[in-house]
Amino acid sequence: STRPRIRSVKKVELPAGIDIQVELDSGGQSVQGSSRVVPGESELAAASRALIAAIEKLLNATDGVHLQEVSLVTLGQQQVVVVLLNWLWDDQVLFLVGATIARDDPLEAAARATFDALNRKLVQVKPSPSLAESTIRERVGN
Repeated sequence: STRPRIRSVKKVELPAGIDIQVELDSGGQSVQGSSRVVPGESELAAASRALIAAIEKLLNATDGVHLQEVSLVTLGQQQVVVVLLNWLWDDQVLFLVGATIARDDPLEAAARATFDALNRKLVQVKPSPSLAESTIRERVGN
């Protein structure tokens, strides 16, 4: 199957700052996205942006998806990472939400929650023209 999956989420401490690196596998192809932790924001945000960067590489698309917010919240006894993304498409803003249980790795959970949000739109991951068509079809159907 060519459905992408997260292979790894790593925190890399560099002299210039902390990078979060996400590696995806898709049909034998491996892509990596990374994001620097910006002062004043959480490492979860960088993990989310790194996943977005990897997906954009995979799709050969850029700059359509933006992280709006990521939060670690407690629901019942569980720590849950929730992300809100916006996807600028054809002068419309689509809001995408994803969530996943944090378990013992909040950074990986932030990447998985971001992936969850995107997966609702990316039924079939292909380079951008097909992605565009599937997005329009889904919007028209709603």
